[in-house]
Amino acid sequence: MPGTTPPDKIAATKGYGAEVIFSGPQFEDREVVAAKVINDTGARLVPPHDHPDIILGQATAGLEFQQQVKMPTSLLSALGIIGWLITVSPMICLLDLGHRRA
Repeated sequence: MPGTTPPDKIAATKGYGAEVIFSGPQFEDREVVAAKVINDTGARLVPPHDHPDIILGQATAGLEFQQQVKMPTSLLSALGIIGWLITVSPMICLLDLGHRRA
């Protein structure tokens, strides 16, 4: 995780039993740290978005949502899960309202 990760997210991740390893804030920083962990431990990296298992999971969740809700008139969601949103409907309109911490 980047060193800038909010403390509550770090605590929640540790609460699930994960070991948290910190990197710098840039994508490239994460790649360097991940490569070292993989080399040292034999771990396997599953990217948060660009991996077939993740894409299939998002598609399955989108399909289940469509089957249960049919076609919603509106849907509010965090933009961090945009891949999932696209599986819900290719006609979805994205409106970025910005973000701020609570």
